[in-house]
Parts: sequence; C-alpha cells; structure tokens
Amino acid sequence: MKLLQAVNQYVRYKQAIGMRFGNDASGLTTFCRALGPNVSLNRITAAQVQAFLDGSGEPTRTWARRYWGLVGFNRYIVGHGYTTGLPLPLHQPHYSRTFVPYVLKCDEFRRLLKAVPHCCKRRSLQPRTARTVLLLLYGTGLRVGEAAALTLNDVNLTAALLTVRRTKFYKTRLVPLGPQLRGIMRGYFN
Repeated sequence: MKLLQAVNQYVRYKQAIGMRFGNDASGLTTFCRALGPNVSLNRITAAQVQAFLDGSGEPTRTWARRYWGLVGFNRYIVGHGYTTGLPLPLHQPHYSRTFVPYVLKCDEFRRLLKAVPHCCKRRSLQPRTARTVLLLLYGTGLRVGEAAALTLNDVNLTAALLTVRRTKFYKTRLVPLGPQLRGIMRGYFN
C-alpha cells in the first residue's frame, strides 16, 4: 500500500469515529510530503523517519508531537495488515523547553493595567475592553483563545459564572467569577 493512500484512510477512520484529528492529520500530510506520497509503506526507512522527526534544528515538542502521530498511524497500518511496522526510533531525544511560565506579581499586574491606555492609543481595541480582558484572564485563568471566543450568552453575572465552550479537548466548562471580577464585568456591560 502507498503512504498517501494509508494516511487518507487513517484520517477518514479517525474522523468517522468522531475525532477532529486536525493536528495529527496535518503532521501525517507533512510526513507524506517529506517522503513522497507514492512511497510504499514497506519501503520507508529508519533514516527517512528520523529525518522527518528531527526536522531542522534542536529537538522540541514538535518532535514528540510528530512521533506520537506516527505511533498512532503505525498501530493502524500494522493492525490492518498493511505492513509489519514503521521503523520508529526506540528513544525520544531530550529536548529543552523554550517556554518558561511567569506569573505576574500584584504590583507588576497593576503597572500593566496602568499602561493599557498608552498601549491602546493606535490600536482598534478600546482601553476599557483591553483592561477588562486582562482582568478576566488574570482573575479566571482562561486561555486567550477561550476569552476571545466568549459571547454575551456565555456570561451569567447573576450566577457569577462563565460558560467556556469547546475548550481544550473540546469540552465545555463553567468558570466562577469572584466578587471583584463580577463587579468589573458588570461595570463593563453597563
């Protein structure tokens, strides 16, 4: 069986069982482009797999994402008898983490809020909106994309709850608002 044919079949299968499967599908499409869509599954070499995983530069989380995408694909093609398996590496490289989280201290956050009107002068975002969004992110721990996706129907100030829909892992959750943040949100909507 050819690589592209197997990848298309695997993606259709994953989507048919209800998975969105966008990131892994994209990774497997990149794998097809790197090796050539017409390569036979039995002719894929360890060097080709390793070159795809390594990409260019130092190993990062992308290496692991690609690897686990290939592991799932490998299970599928072996399970269906298309090949005896891809020559996957036995060990993951040690990669350095480039992102180091930082939690702002209260005085740093106050200075950030103070700077909002100056930062929004030439932007389409109103300072009042920017300030409210920053307070919402800081006070609830929402992700930026989650806050941006909120609608008026998702905000229940009476119950002091936000409904955050289709979050990571495609779930919906309720996020409580503290009394101060609830007051700020009420002031924003009035």
